[in-house]
Amino acid sequence: MNKYWAKKKTMPKCIKNKLEKLISKAKDKKFVCDIKIPDGNIKLFQVDGKVFKKVFSINRKYLFHGDSTAPANENDFYENENYVTENGLSGFSLTKKGWGCSLFSNQPWNGFAKGVKNIITDKTKKIVCINSENDFSHNLVDMYENLLGFSVCATTIDDEKIMREYYGNKFMNNFVKRQGKKPHHVFMIRSKTKPKEIKTFEDYFEAYEYVDKLEIK
Repeated sequence: MNKYWAKKKTMPKCIKNKLEKLISKAKDKKFVCDIKIPDGNIKLFQVDGKVFKKVFSINRKYLFHGDSTAPANENDFYENENYVTENGLSGFSLTKKGWGCSLFSNQPWNGFAKGVKNIITDKTKKIVCINSENDFSHNLVDMYENLLGFSVCATTIDDEKIMREYYGNKFMNNFVKRQGKKPHHVFMIRSKTKPKEIKTFEDYFEAYEYVDKLEIK
């Protein structure tokens, strides 16, 4: 099991330097805005899928609870709008159909999601995250609800079997041991009106298809 996932630790300096170098040398990156941080500002850039995939893959290894984020290969970043900070320690990705994915931060300060709130809420209508019995997963859903204005519209019951097929038994044994039993997915939307009901599905792909087809106003 990745020791950084189990306990919050400082990322090695050599890895930080590698990430910063990746962003500085990224071709065709576009400046988006400055984000306020405790000791000043940090630049946010839009980058291509290749750069974002590298940056996210490196960061995921050092993320506290990184096992609650889907591996990079699960998303097609090449077709997405991808955003990263100038030091490469945080970012997120948005699909053309309005799904938000791979929101992450290894910054030494808190508040990255709040700093990019306007971009996310302007362009993102749907998200999905892995949930379980432990508090961290529930806190993540609370953050999406309270900070970013999303509402739960659908959930799955227990995705352990399908996650074992995709991620392997070793990963899932550690996940269930730390995160809790019955890992499942929570689907959320951002709309002017809250969903009248929360749909429950036994199949992840059926749930995804249902949410994907929802027309959000």
